[in-house]
Parts: sequence; C-alpha cells; structure tokens
Amino acid sequence: MITLDQKAEILLKYFRENKSQRAISKELGISRTTVQKYIKEFQSKNERLQELAKGEERNKAEILLLIEEMASKPKYDTSNRKKVKLTDEVMEEIDKLILLNERNKELGRAKQLMKKIDVHEALIDKGYDIGYTTVCNYIKETYEQKEAYVRQEYTLGEVLEFDWGEVKLTINGKNTTLNMGLL
Repeated sequence: MITLDQKAEILLKYFRENKSQRAISKELGISRTTVQKYIKEFQSKNERLQELAKGEERNKAEILLLIEEMASKPKYDTSNRKKVKLTDEVMEEIDKLILLNERNKELGRAKQLMKKIDVHEALIDKGYDIGYTTVCNYIKETYEQKEAYVRQEYTLGEVLEFDWGEVKLTINGKNTTLNMGLL
C-alpha cells in the first residue's frame, strides 16, 4: 500500500525534478502502473481545479473539496478482492474442527474444546499456510453469536449463590459423570 508520503514523493519527483515514470518507479520500488495512476489522477484533478478557478466565488466549495482530495492519502477498494488463503478446502477443515468441538460440548467435555489458537495450530500442522487472524475472523463470522450480559452489583454480604455442576470424563474408556457444588 502506498502512503501519503510516497504519493507526495511520486508527484514531487515527476513535476519538480522532471524524472520519468520509469525512473521514479525504480527509485521508489513502486510499480510503474501505480506511479502512472497517481500522476494521471493528480493531472486530471489539477485541470479541473484550473477550470473551477475561473469562476472562483461560485465554485469555492467544490475547489476546497478537490484540493482536499488531491492532498488526501490514497484510498483502496478492497471490497472485490478474492480471499487467497482462506480457500474452500481450509474452510472445510475449520468446519470439521468446529464440529469436533460441538461433539465434545455435547459430551460435556467443555475443558477439551479447541480454542481459536488450537484450530490455527491444527491447520498449520496439516500444512496449510494461513494466518491466525484469518482463522479467527472466519470462526467469528460463521459460528459466533453475540451475547449480551447484564452486570449486577451487590453490596458485600447481600447475596449468596450456590450452583451445582457436572464434570463428564472418560476414564478407562468408560464415560463418568461427577457432580460438584459451588458456593
């Protein structure tokens, strides 16, 4: 991605130093098409600015908007980009791991559930080249539902809570349920 400083440097080298687009491209390590894009964009906006300057009072707002656009940082449209690493095959693997989590949850094995980092590591172990954030975003968009919690506040000694819980384990191949109470 091009920064505002790089955009300014391209324009300065082209208009002030009279360097060619090819020379600017080599010097800055930026694609020639990118250099050409910013030069053409600046030239077209500059021409429009010259036209508007003739009737300055009427076009003051449009002139200011145009100057702001010319001096703004580059904008990128990422809405139509195709996901490169999150392929159907990777999504299928993530889905299998989440299904395994669901089975463990049904058996009451909440302590044995895979976290997102575990899912990511399992994918890496299987040879997939994918980032942790990509895995997190896919799981969040596909499986997680937003929950709301109401925070309650009590003065000390006002409330006492007691709850029963179950822990389900497999010991020597036999499913066992242990009961516990929490105060």
